[in-house]
Amino acid sequence: MPEELKISVESAGPENEVVKIRVDGVLDTLTSPELEKVMNSLVAQRRYKIIIDLGGVDYISSAGWGIFISHLKEIRENRGDLKLTRMLPQVSEIFELLEFDSILRTYPTLENARFDFIQDLEVELKISELNQDEKKTLILKQPVSEEITVERASNLPEDLNQKVRKIIISDPFLSIAEITREINSNKTNSQPVGFWKVFKILRKNKLLRKQNRFKLSWRKNRT
Repeated sequence: MPEELKISVESAGPENEVVKIRVDGVLDTLTSPELEKVMNSLVAQRRYKIIIDLGGVDYISSAGWGIFISHLKEIRENRGDLKLTRMLPQVSEIFELLEFDSILRTYPTLENARFDFIQDLEVELKISELNQDEKKTLILKQPVSEEITVERASNLPEDLNQKVRKIIISDPFLSIAEITREINSNKTNSQPVGFWKVFKILRKNKLLRKQNRFKLSWRKNRT
């Protein structure tokens, strides 16, 4: 019998603008739809400042991580963010192994995550006090954020798989985020490639582990 997933939601912050989701149990293919419903509901309500408390989660599968990644683009486009807190060592190890630490921010405590949101709100308040010309100048100085998309590996064009492999063979030290940037730096691409798409390709080719990427590079450069 699958382990039950317990989810509780509460508001925090000076004006209850931050949502804290506490998750307990195992987050896998069977249980992740429950969290997906909660996330969909919050996004539909335009609640974009979200803290996920993972202190009671023993394991997260790729389906579970996919829920967080799939909502990031819309959340960040609406000046929000998704912050993860209190990950157990075994969960944090997989999190870093899959290199999600390059796109998701983690915090040791709930207080750290809440404080970060408060700082963001203070910055927004200062921006709101600027005049139109000052706002335009500020916007022009902002870096373009990486677009994160979700797509099934089975639908990926074959040449994109080959591009990823060539990049790895050339430099196996690159992280998933760096591989994504390398692909997008090629102006011949018809559309941007997101982190999650590259992740799917690596998983399909059994290249998620850096050790396997090193083996591929060594084998190809040796011949």
